[in-house]
Amino acid sequence: MLLVARQQHVLMLLLLLYTARQVCAATVAYRPCMSGSALRCRHVHMASLSAPMPLSVLVSTLDELPMFTMVNPQSEVLQFSQQDKSIALFFSDVDLAQEQLEVAQKKYPELSLRLAAVGLGAAYSQWKEDQTALLVGGESDLEAARKICVDSDIDWDSGALPVFSCFKLRLSRRMESEGETRILDEQFMPVFLSYDDAMLAVTNAQQQNEDITLELDCTSLQMLAEKMVKGETAEEPQRMQFVAPRKSIRHCAMMASMESTQAGSDGLATGQSIFPGF
Repeated sequence: MLLVARQQHVLMLLLLLYTARQVCAATVAYRPCMSGSALRCRHVHMASLSAPMPLSVLVSTLDELPMFTMVNPQSEVLQFSQQDKSIALFFSDVDLAQEQLEVAQKKYPELSLRLAAVGLGAAYSQWKEDQTALLVGGESDLEAARKICVDSDIDWDSGALPVFSCFKLRLSRRMESEGETRILDEQFMPVFLSYDDAMLAVTNAQQQNEDITLELDCTSLQMLAEKMVKGETAEEPQRMQFVAPRKSIRHCAMMASMESTQAGSDGLATGQSIFPGF
């Protein structure tokens, strides 16, 4: 369906269908590697040491993290057409997405817009295939990225989505079920979409041992994904775990609870994806 809205310029609104996923939260326990005596933040360029990850596997992994976009009652995604190209906006920060939704609802009340969670893998694939998706990071995340990556040539104003990691930090997944907690043996290097979550993880790890040195790294999701597919990361991609923002997890859990009875009619998946949280 093609819709037209008038502002200073005419914006063509093209609605495309995506499948939104329900999510629920898991928790992880902190088990950092230890050395040194201070907490520092810097941009680190990783060497080529890893085995390549197939693009299909990467996309499937990214699809376990939610991005947020505006949809109509038929779960069709709102897109803006500029320079003969339709662009869909996918937000990693649910608060920013909510702010933009309120603006759009006032401008286009006839569309009955709402927020929906869409897999990051689908959004990334659309960006990679034809540049018709814009991945929008949170304002505080982008501000932190500019400070950490001061010597980087990443264009944070053109849709580069910041991700944060610490090469020395390892987390162990802790699954909770029916009141029982089980810590799994497998550890992974977390890659956070939220700067605040990354700093919380680093701070918690340092509080457990004041002698550790943890260096927070930042790059764009697009650049990291390319390196993972090419095998150019210092850590094996299979041992890296993307971590959804905690507030995104909470919002998705609330959405899943509210919309569970409408899963069939709204086209929502009935299965659940597990996002690591803390």
